[in-house]
Amino acid sequence: MSGKLYKYSGVHDYVIRNIEEGEIAFTHIDSLNDPFEGIGRVVYSNDLEEWDKLGIDVPGMLSDKFSDKNIERIRNKKRVLCLTTSWYNSLLWAHYADMHRGVCLEYDEEDVRKIASEIRRVEYSSTIATVDANSKNKPDLIFNKSLEWDYEEEVRAIYCIDQSDMEILDNYKILKTLVERSDDRYTYFFDERTPGEDLRIIKAPKVIIKKCKVTGIYMGLRISKDNKEKIRAIAKREKIPVWQMFQSKDSYTLDKRDASDFIYNAMI
Repeated sequence: MSGKLYKYSGVHDYVIRNIEEGEIAFTHIDSLNDPFEGIGRVVYSNDLEEWDKLGIDVPGMLSDKFSDKNIERIRNKKRVLCLTTSWYNSLLWAHYADMHRGVCLEYDEEDVRKIASEIRRVEYSSTIATVDANSKNKPDLIFNKSLEWDYEEEVRAIYCIDQSDMEILDNYKILKTLVERSDDRYTYFFDERTPGEDLRIIKAPKVIIKKCKVTGIYMGLRISKDNKEKIRAIAKREKIPVWQMFQSKDSYTLDKRDASDFIYNAMI
């Protein structure tokens, strides 16, 4: 990795707050736009003939169960931060930065590592990731995606929920009341450490906010005048470098120019 990582976004209130407060959000898997997050296929190397005699797809059923449990584990215990390695990816500007009307925020990779439980590149494949049932070291499928997504050059930072993030609800009978509230800010799940005992419910936030200072702001090719001035004012106040994207001459590629007061005002 280059030492810098990037997050594309529209100009929303929470993005403005994140820039001003030096914050970044790890989010719930259900907020991601790929419905196949966390799925995998388990490979069983023994007893296949015996299972075939039963006339049912036992390995397939077990694979489905594995995927369901893996996704549920990610929902309960992990939060995801999706980043990438470049500020000039036209498709990312179109898909994630409000059709070039938004911004791309730059972060130091080392700053992200300090607040993440794990960070690494996403692996892309034309086939679903496989897991050897006999292996003790199961891969983390949150880092596997379809080859169709490889243009994103994604780097994922994972935050694992710990005790300080959780609230233990001792009486499982109140689950019905919690569900009826439909509070989208939290996820609720059974405490796996109390099998056979009185079940407890764990309450954990769907979004985890951590301190991580923005080290650069890239303004989209089509950013509005109001948003442009808003971003430049924040960048000046917070002493963050800011650039304006533009189309390279006779090319489909993007480039940047310094949008600091002196240089930028002389060019517009």
